[in-house]
Amino acid sequence: MSQPVTPPAQPSSPPMAGPGYPPPGFAPGGPMGPPPGQYPGGQPTGPNVAPGPYGPPAQWPAPPATPKPSVLAGVLQVVALVLIPLGAALPFGENFSSSALWSTATTWAAFATAAALVQLAPLLGRAIGWQPRTSWTIGAVAVGCLIGFWVLIVLPGISSGQNFAITMGVFAAAIGLWLSPGRRL
Repeated sequence: MSQPVTPPAQPSSPPMAGPGYPPPGFAPGGPMGPPPGQYPGGQPTGPNVAPGPYGPPAQWPAPPATPKPSVLAGVLQVVALVLIPLGAALPFGENFSSSALWSTATTWAAFATAAALVQLAPLLGRAIGWQPRTSWTIGAVAVGCLIGFWVLIVLPGISSGQNFAITMGVFAAAIGLWLSPGRRL
């Protein structure tokens, strides 16, 4: 008689590993990870952890300290307020024979002076009651206006003494803003 034919034995495939597959040593279809409501490494510990798994911290962290303005930032912002109107008032040209910016481009001189005043916002913002980020943003807009003024009006005639004073004023305003509290960059 004939014996029943058995198919040849198939080699067992190694367990799959990777995303969606259990790691080696876990039964396929078995639970993965900790039971619901428990932390992966057991209960967390530390000074700000409540006794239960879902409660608020036992002790809330202190709010961050309000940054204080840098003395150097304030000095640079005041120097900018002095140098920009001073540069606009200085006569320019060969042998200082020409008029000042105030008489030749009054609107631009007034614009630069107003921006020089507004760039003091990070320095004076605390006295007004503004948040440091708000006053820094207002100061950043003013310094951006000063840089635009410098590119459009001052840079074409950069070789004059008047424009050097305005350049130093814009530079002082930018560095003073960078050192001010509330910086976003």
